[in-house]
Amino acid sequence: LLAEQVAGFNKKYNADVPLMFMNSFNTHDKTERIIGRTVDATRILSFCQQAYPRLLADDSGFLIPKKSNNDAWYPPGHGNLYSCILKNGYLDFLLKEGREFLFISNADNLGAVIDLKILNYIIDKDIPFLMEVTSKTPSDMKGGVLCQEKDQLKLLEIADVPPEHLAEFCGNEKFKSFNTNNIWINLVRLKQMLIDDLLDMDLIINRKQVKKQNILQLETAVGSALNSFDGAVGINVPRSRFLPVKKTSDLLLIQSDLFSLDRGTLKRDLAIGRSKLPKINLKDPFNDLKEFQQRIPVPPDITELDSLELQGQIRFNGKVTLKGNVRLISDTKKIRIPKGAVLDNKIIES
Repeated sequence: LLAEQVAGFNKKYNADVPLMFMNSFNTHDKTERIIGRTVDATRILSFCQQAYPRLLADDSGFLIPKKSNNDAWYPPGHGNLYSCILKNGYLDFLLKEGREFLFISNADNLGAVIDLKILNYIIDKDIPFLMEVTSKTPSDMKGGVLCQEKDQLKLLEIADVPPEHLAEFCGNEKFKSFNTNNIWINLVRLKQMLIDDLLDMDLIINRKQVKKQNILQLETAVGSALNSFDGAVGINVPRSRFLPVKKTSDLLLIQSDLFSLDRGTLKRDLAIGRSKLPKINLKDPFNDLKEFQQRIPVPPDITELDSLELQGQIRFNGKVTLKGNVRLISDTKKIRIPKGAVLDNKIIES
């Protein structure tokens, strides 16, 4: 889809915008295989980010690679992008081609497309770093937020919030919007910041357990570079620019009639369905992709759906229609929903 998006943009504007992937060692080979199957003329660049050794939480050293294999290493967050493109030569490569700006987004955000209005605004106002934010919903309460500190715009992450202020941070009274991780950055300014060692990236301490050992991962986020750029700004964008597909619940939503694909770009049809998107919560076994595809072979009609919860031995035998609030839970008895069925404010628990 991302390749189709960029290809559609290039064809429309007779441009040659390349698509670049930064992968971890966990995803690099698979990404390379998928890229290899892309037949479009869009130039696709791909590289593997760095791998760091996992620290033992008791400060006694690192996980031993000979004992832990790949588990001894971790990708240090998407903030690693900046140093990677400097070291692997991609930053100089883009600059030599005359490219001045880089648009960065999470690969799972299907709403993150090139927007020329935003780009023209950046050029007109000479903005070195722009972060897109959008209005919070209950599922976004942990996302980073922008705040003002001594006339400087700062990104505040949940990891930096004291426990007594977490409720205020996660609420939507004081912080009504959050970071989408759609970033626009001036490449000339970025290179100078990197050369002068002025890019101060806040460390995120990620605590995990690997093979019954407590470990620490020191990570950085791509958005934290905002704190180092004088003149950085945030811009509030429509929710349509933030459509992440991280779970099968997200996948069901974007596969529905509420959205359509146009040259790889996902578009919400505002003439169909409610003004707000339905809340979808798919639990075990629907949270497994293979199970999801087998149990819901055809996306249901959810144009009049408010909420959906699925769990257990439920299976749709074809196209069904879901309306209002639907909750289907059956951990013991197998329930088959026949093709053409209409479930209107239906609750089944067994």
